Amino acid sequence: MKIFRYLIIGLFIILFLNGCYEEGNLDYFFSGNYDQAIENYKKIQDKPTVGPLYTFFIGMSYYEKNDPQHAIFYFNKAIKAIETCKDCWTLGTLSAWYFWLGRAYFDTHNYEKAIENFSAALYIAEENPVPPDNTPEWRRIYSIVPRKSLCLYWLGQAYLWKGEYQKALDSLNESLKLNPEGSADVFMVLALTYEKMDKLKEALASANRAIELEPQNAIGYYILGDIQERLGQKSEAIRSYKKAMELFPNATNPYQAIASIYFRDYENYEGAIDILRKALEVDRNNFETLLLLSIAHLYVGSYLEASDLLTKV
Repeated sequence: MKIFRYLIIGLFIILFLNGCYEEGNLDYFFSGNYDQAIENYKKIQDKPTVGPLYTFFIGMSYYEKNDPQHAIFYFNKAIKAIETCKDCWTLGTLSAWYFWLGRAYFDTHNYEKAIENFSAALYIAEENPVPPDNTPEWRRIYSIVPRKSLCLYWLGQAYLWKGEYQKALDSLNESLKLNPEGSADVFMVLALTYEKMDKLKEALASANRAIELEPQNAIGYYILGDIQERLGQKSEAIRSYKKAMELFPNATNPYQAIASIYFRDYENYEGAIDILRKALEVDRNNFETLLLLSIAHLYVGSYLEASDLLTKV
C-alpha cells in the first residue's frame, strides 16, 4: 500500500516538474515558434525570480515577428521589473535587454531612444561574453547577448540616421578597434558615414573593403556605385550598379541610377529608356521609374508614350 502511495506521489512530482518546464520552455523561442512562446511566457511573466526573463523573451518573440511596438512594451517592462528584483534570474548581463530594446526603437525610426539604449548596452557589454554556466540552455541564451563591438556598430548606425555623423564615425571606428577584421555591414555603414561627411576617398576605401569581405553583397556595390558617381567615375559607377542589378535583380534603384547617368552625363536617352523598361519589369508601379521614363520619352520626341506614362505617375 505504501509503495503504491509513493508511486502516486512520485508520479505527481514528475508531472509537476514537467509542467513547470513546459510552462517556461525556452525551446518555443529558440525553435522559432514565436506565437507559442508569447502565449506560454505571458502566463509566467509576473512570477517572482523568472518573470523578468520571460517578459524579455516575450519581447524577443514579438521582435522576431516584426512587431517592434509590442517588443518595446515588453522589453521596457522586463527592464523595469529587473530594477526592483534583486533575486531575479537574468541573462547574467543586461546588455542584451538594452541592446534589443535599442534595435526595436531603431526599427521604428526612434533614433534618439535607440542611441540611449545602445549606449546603456555598451556600458555593460563585453567583447567576449561568457555564460556563467556552460550548459546548453545558457549557451542558447548567450547567443543573443551582443558583443561590445556590435553595440558600437548599431550605435554608429543610429547616429548616422540621426544625422550626427562625427559621433557615428567615432562609434564605428571604436567597433573596428575591438574587432579589427570588422564585417561588410560595418564597412558599408562606415562608407555611408564618410560619404555624408563628403570624405569621398575614405568612403570609397570603406565600400571596397565591404565588397572584399562580402563579394556577393548587392547593397555594397550600390553604395560603391554612388560614391564612384560622386567622384566623377561614371563608367566605374555604371559597372558597380550593373553588378548590384546582377546580384539583386528585384531592386529598382540600380536601374534608376544608371538611367540618371545616361540622362545627365551622356544624353543617352535611348539607353535610359532601355534600362528603365527593364526596371518596370521589376516594379510596374514605381513612381521614380515611371517619371524618369516619361521624361526620357519627351527628350526623344515620343510624346504619346510620355503622356501615357505620366497618367500612371
